[in-house]
Parts: sequence; structure tokens; C-alpha cells
Amino acid sequence: RKLEKVFPGGYISMVSSKSAHSLRSRSIRVLLLDEIDAYEHDLQNEGDPVKLAEARTATFPNRKIIKCSTPTVKDFSRIEQEFLASDQRYRHLPCPHCGTYQRLVWGGTEYPYGMKWNEDITDVWYECIECHGKIIQNHRLQMDLKGKWIANNPTGKFPGFHISALYSPWADWQMLVK
Repeated sequence: RKLEKVFPGGYISMVSSKSAHSLRSRSIRVLLLDEIDAYEHDLQNEGDPVKLAEARTATFPNRKIIKCSTPTVKDFSRIEQEFLASDQRYRHLPCPHCGTYQRLVWGGTEYPYGMKWNEDITDVWYECIECHGKIIQNHRLQMDLKGKWIANNPTGKFPGFHISALYSPWADWQMLVK
């Protein structure tokens, strides 16, 4: 299986977070680390694989480091710590009824807004935080075209983005509720 692709102007190389050798084998300008909450904390007695990989970018003043993950254990999650240090951007979408921008949140019966559903989960919708209009899943794509990222912590060290499956064009709201 091929783990490297060369193209005009650069290359892309995929390596395992379980191999200290591959994480320190070459200098790179752009680093993408995926599912960092699943990484070992000490790799083969050589240290944190995230730190090993980050060190590969040290020679590039214009480096870019991208860390992605589904959060795991609160207060022990690597991605949670990264997000807390960031400017904490959330995607906000406009209500198709009143235009109010808002984050999509779960809501439930204890909140007057957010995701709502009937008892047998045959009807699932989103209730606007402002006008309490019923937003159906089919509205989501048009809403997202007008969406914007809003930072909750403008003094954060770097950009950080948080998004849930509620925004995904491939996730069905009814299936998410179930």
C-alpha cells in the first residue's frame, strides 16, 4: 500500500502515530494529526507522539499544524485542551424564519430551543432560539451556505473550530436522536 504521493510542488506522506521513527524521520511544513485523543501518551519511551510530530515543523516559520479529534474523557482529552487554548470558534447558522444566527445544540425537553423530537422519534426538528420557529433538516444546507464561524475566546492563542454531527450533510437528524 502506498503511503506517499508526490505531486508538482510537494508531496503528502501518511505515517502512523504508533511509530516514533516515522514521526521523526523528516521535516515538514504542514502537519495534520487526526484523532489525537487516541494517541499513546508516551510512544516507545520517546515521548508524546503529538510533540514528536510537531517538532518536525520547527524549521518552517510558515508552518501549519492541524489537530483533529473526537473528544474522549473530559479534562484528559488532548483535543479539549487544544480547543480551550484556542479562540474557540463555533459555526453559527441563520434561522430560515427570523434570520437569528445561532449554534446548533441538542436542546431536548429541558430547553426551549435546540433539537426537538416527538415521543416515537418520527418527527425531528430544530427550534430557533429566538422565534421558536420549527427548522427542518431540509433547511440545513441553505442555512449553512450563509453560516459563519464566531470566536468565543478572541484572545486565544490560535484558531480552533468545534462542530457537531448536527451540521453534517451526511448525518440524518432522526438517526442522531435515536
